[in-house]
Amino acid sequence: DSAVVVHAPPDARRVAFAPSPDGSRLALAVRRGPQTTPEQAFGHPWIVDLGTGEVSRVGPPSLWAKAFYWAPDSLRLAYLTWLDNDLRPYNQWRVFDVRTGEDHGFVAFQPTRTFETLTTFFDQFGQSHRLWSPDGRYLTYAAVSNEGQDQVWLLDTKRSHERTLVADGVVATFSAASRG
Repeated sequence: DSAVVVHAPPDARRVAFAPSPDGSRLALAVRRGPQTTPEQAFGHPWIVDLGTGEVSRVGPPSLWAKAFYWAPDSLRLAYLTWLDNDLRPYNQWRVFDVRTGEDHGFVAFQPTRTFETLTTFFDQFGQSHRLWSPDGRYLTYAAVSNEGQDQVWLLDTKRSHERTLVADGVVATFSAASRG
């Protein structure tokens, strides 16, 4: 048995973490003081391999993370970046593959207020509200259209990287039903 010790910087205001579904890895991120990061954002996530103690940075160091979620197979970490165009906040889904180190970004979107709340407290809601489909192919999110309509979308993370409008709505999650 070995222990992994993570030291947060002295100006850390909050550390969030999420264990992978298979228990082999831990994703974490640090929110520092407001002078170094946007108010609702963490620095980039890190992944700790709990078997080896190896620590890997997720994504480019210039991105601010809003939330992160493990795929059901524990091999990919989806994370929301926090973007600001000075008019309204935007998020972007990114997916990091722990085997290859590849990091893919998808379309930017303005989150609905309810989705924003869900992701602000992702380390709590992530245990009960699943944004990954049980097969690990899709991510769901809710965005405000250019016309101001709240909409629920599916993002295909494996094949086409396309998104599909599901319905009008403020938030959606997948059932934790069998992966059968």
